[in-house]
Amino acid sequence: MGPVYRKISKNNATFQELQSLASNRNRRFREGRFLVEGVKPLNRLAERKWGVDALLVREGAASAWASGYADRVGPGTVYEVSPDLMAQLSGKEGDSELIAVAKAPDLDPGRLPSVETGVFVVADRPNSPGNLGSLVRSAEALGAAGVLTYGHAADFFDPKCVRASIGALFSIPLAHLDSEDDFHRWLAGLAAANAPVQVAAMDENGTMDAWQLNKAGLTVLIVGNETNGLSRAFKEACTAVVRIPMVGSSTSLNAANSGSILLYELLVRPR
Repeated sequence: MGPVYRKISKNNATFQELQSLASNRNRRFREGRFLVEGVKPLNRLAERKWGVDALLVREGAASAWASGYADRVGPGTVYEVSPDLMAQLSGKEGDSELIAVAKAPDLDPGRLPSVETGVFVVADRPNSPGNLGSLVRSAEALGAAGVLTYGHAADFFDPKCVRASIGALFSIPLAHLDSEDDFHRWLAGLAAANAPVQVAAMDENGTMDAWQLNKAGLTVLIVGNETNGLSRAFKEACTAVVRIPMVGSSTSLNAANSGSILLYELLVRPR
């Protein structure tokens, strides 16, 4: 059975529901749906066979890629959206001819892969969805085992995060930790299966340099909040606090850059 085709030519209830997926984190979590746009993220979405609930096609879109995308992902509904409303939904500069309403996966940390070596990245209350997306992109590119978010903050399915990841979030395991209890339960499970587990966090006043980290075994890499630093749960759990030596006047980097450097040290740079 093929998709249902409908038109959206005015700011009606359906349009407002779709618009809220772009701006409302709670709505995304409650419905388990989020918006995806951009050629690379949309192609990765299709390649990784994530579920697609609906497609929004700009009225008059004519590219062969956009025309054939529905055949690739099998949406339940295809909405033909007027250009002015499509522009309101889009976060891109310039016209977007296609936006997917994707189905979000279960973010239970218990669904993360069981690995004996490697790195899990935990983003502690990330402020910026763009930085979170960049961190996910680096984690996927450098071979991390998964990325987790902690607390009520920027989420994986914010459109800015999806775009900044360039679709990498469709290719790496993701999870979310709501509370300290969630974190400690997950960490205890890792330790039971992989002893010992190194829990490393970054701080400009860290006691060791980045390249001194133990690269054997399993590491949980904590990327702290850029404004408030590490949450209490992570401070108590850390077995290593590392710094990235600077030679210029700046004393720190943003979360995505710092995390990327540490991931390179742990996963790519020769031991």
